[in-house]
Amino acid sequence: YVRIECELAEAKHAGADGRNAAALAAEALTCYRDWLRQIDDWHGSVIARGNRPDWYYAMLFNELYLMVDGFTMWTAGEVEGSSEEHFGIIECPDYPLYNTTDLWVYGSFALLYYWPEIEKLVARRLARFVHTDDPRPRLWLWKRDERYPNKVPGAVPHDFGCPLEDPFIDCNAYNWQNPNVWRDLNAQFVLIVARDYAATRDQELLEECWPAVKAAMARLATFDADGDGLIENTGAPDQTFDCIPLLGPGAYCNSLWLGALGSARNLAKAMLIKDEPYVAAMLTSPEKYKRDQRRYKINPARGDRVKYVHLNRPEFVVFGRKISFRWRSRDWQLRHNPAQLNIRTI
Repeated sequence: YVRIECELAEAKHAGADGRNAAALAAEALTCYRDWLRQIDDWHGSVIARGNRPDWYYAMLFNELYLMVDGFTMWTAGEVEGSSEEHFGIIECPDYPLYNTTDLWVYGSFALLYYWPEIEKLVARRLARFVHTDDPRPRLWLWKRDERYPNKVPGAVPHDFGCPLEDPFIDCNAYNWQNPNVWRDLNAQFVLIVARDYAATRDQELLEECWPAVKAAMARLATFDADGDGLIENTGAPDQTFDCIPLLGPGAYCNSLWLGALGSARNLAKAMLIKDEPYVAAMLTSPEKYKRDQRRYKINPARGDRVKYVHLNRPEFVVFGRKISFRWRSRDWQLRHNPAQLNIRTI
């Protein structure tokens, strides 16, 4: 493999010559009381926000260890002729893959809350990876003797690479399954961008990620094989549950798909773009009603009906039984009030 040398971000503070251990120790001995006070103040501010048992707060704070102990890499030097920063955490020792998208979508809330600029570094790099075309063949371990292109344009990568290769430069070190055909990654990327924009209102971030959002949604729409508005699984493990084959339209992937549609629609509004095809797909129209009627075998003669409670949250009454889809991505979608932060604490 080609090795790319880069400077770590801490070198900005500690220097890059490796001769500053004594100075760092002296700084720690001088400042540690103030650091402890700041930690106590931080813990106290979180505990004061709610009434939870002690074990809850212990886990909440202690699990942040992964931010610095997850084979963490934060670069700030020259990489491919650019001084761009990169940040990455591996999934786990068994899966030493940086910033796996299907976990980052919910595991990065702590970064967004406490270190939003670092989270935006990851979102921007993920957006640039969407357009990457890397035809190098990868061995498909699930199928043993098959190979697939490492990365196709429009597909959101599974990960940012691994420590044994060139992370942040080459993506998709994971090869148990073919991530190019996964049904959840593209939707999760769109939700990440919507969430980060809702929290930061960083227009530059949105403008930089918007072309990748459109490309990701366009590719995701191709997974609707029969044109009924729902995406289909292929009968292989083509989503994060990578040992469980799924076939046809499933609740998991379609919940993400519907959430991504709603988020992309609102991002389009923020970009003042209102003529994208997936925006029209969210409109409640007679055509959409007929499609849902056929898909879910709705028979008005026996009392079945469809009620669109929210554009991405339909409710159905079939044989007198109420069926509804509740997806927390609604909390990440942008509302009409720009000042409102729509991320709920759990």
